[in-house]
Amino acid sequence: MRVGFTLSIFLSCLLINCKSVQVQDQNNHTDEFAVVNSFLSQTVFVENYYFNKFPLVYIKESSGKAAALSAYKYAFNERNWKIGSSHHVRQDTEQWPLDSLQIEKFFQIVNDEKTDEWKHSDFAIENIDSISLGSIRESIKKEKYLVEPAKKIFFLSRPLFLDEKKAIMFFYIGSSELGFNTFDRFAVLMVKLDGRWEIGSRYYDGVMF
Repeated sequence: MRVGFTLSIFLSCLLINCKSVQVQDQNNHTDEFAVVNSFLSQTVFVENYYFNKFPLVYIKESSGKAAALSAYKYAFNERNWKIGSSHHVRQDTEQWPLDSLQIEKFFQIVNDEKTDEWKHSDFAIENIDSISLGSIRESIKKEKYLVEPAKKIFFLSRPLFLDEKKAIMFFYIGSSELGFNTFDRFAVLMVKLDGRWEIGSRYYDGVMF
């Protein structure tokens, strides 16, 4: 029962976050490849997820950039609390590049964007596979995940560039071994330092998994 419930939550979150959201010229930014792959190299391959032995799979459909803004907004509104979403974020202005008015401005920019699909060439990673949301739905509906090999699956938005040295993305990772259970989900601030993109902060949206 718990697996079925968890599967429903996982799929619901995917569909919500993949909702049509237009960012003018954002997808053509020259630093997009560097931002995405710098983030993945600092998380997926080094963090101690117990399922690191599983094959790495990305969801073809990109998450909407509005999901990153939503998580940032939640953490921003909770930033003065010692518990909850903000405990992963330093309490200084560099970690809060957008104030409440700027957040709403960016929402106006992204709210009409249509999400696109990731390709293998977007990732500087060998031995990576892909899966569509439709395949996940079918696996859940027909309980194929019970007999299919376990996978490490991540869901990622295109970077939303705040300026030339800052971008935020939404990231969601889980394992199919336990029925697509989620192990982490957050928005991340990427900052360009000395020509390299580094993780600045993570912003959690308060969703429990």
